[in-house]
Amino acid sequence: MYLTVEQDPDRTGGMSPTDGRPLLEWLADWLILPDKADNLAKLGASGADERHLFLILPSFADAPFGVVDLLMRDDSPLPDTRPELPPEVTHLWMVSTWNFSSTGIRWSPDGGWSRFAKAG
Repeated sequence: MYLTVEQDPDRTGGMSPTDGRPLLEWLADWLILPDKADNLAKLGASGADERHLFLILPSFADAPFGVVDLLMRDDSPLPDTRPELPPEVTHLWMVSTWNFSSTGIRWSPDGGWSRFAKAG
């Protein structure tokens, strides 16, 4: 038996983005969702100078195909502008659980957007 998660068609296929804009747009909307407030509160309460948010998007993520596609391809374009992050977040790390890619995407205020190698 093989179980799958039923998803809307716009999450399972579509055009591959030619820039990183879909990731920035989705991230800005995702970070302000009420169910993310606890993550932001924990980061803000840490008192740390650097507050890293890690996002792991599984294959059944509730994100548009363009976002998942950017994270599952090693040759996908990186965003070209600074993300709209709440003050509780200083650094961002994003990775897909798809085995197609060997990298994730990160953002830091010093280095901007870059790729990092996935462990595995």
